[in-house]
Amino acid sequence: MPDLDTILTQLQSKFGAEAFKRQQMVDGMLTLWTSSQRLSSVIQYLKTDSSCSFVFLYDLFGIDERDRLKKDSQPSSDF
Repeated sequence: MPDLDTILTQLQSKFGAEAFKRQQMVDGMLTLWTSSQRLSSVIQYLKTDSSCSFVFLYDLFGIDERDRLKKDSQPSSDF
């Protein structure tokens, strides 16, 4: 399995460096933010591209961030 930096580099080479914002997590799990407009393309790539190193998508969800107080490390958006 590739390391986290390799995964991020692979995604950025496909969608552009500006396509993802990485959020540092205490558990070290790779956590990326992307726009809702790009999400479908990213999921399609992760699911079907044979050169992709991803065995499965572990988790995908949206969070309502409108009431969160500390959003310094997150992109500006409601979800």
